[in-house]
Amino acid sequence: MRRLAAFAVLMQACPIRVTLRREWLPESHIITEPPMRNEFTAVIEKDGDWYIAYCPEIPGANGQGRTKEEAREDLAEAIALILEDRREDALRGVPPDADRVTVIVE
Repeated sequence: MRRLAAFAVLMQACPIRVTLRREWLPESHIITEPPMRNEFTAVIEKDGDWYIAYCPEIPGANGQGRTKEEAREDLAEAIALILEDRREDALRGVPPDADRVTVIVE
């Protein structure tokens, strides 16, 4: 399985720009932008011969590895899986006739 790029940058306060995109608009009316970059804090600690990593912003997200880089990559993969699962779980309860829009926060 291809490892995800690591997320180890502390989030900094910045202005937020929100863009709404209606799912039912024709493709020609939708403005595409670069994908949102998700940045989270990785806390990495040495534990014997291993490094352990966890993310305070995402409860349950943790990783491990023989090197700091392996622990960080494992953590990034865990974060991606948790967020994907939470999104799928949250969308199960959306009524089919509800107006769904995409919100992009930068």
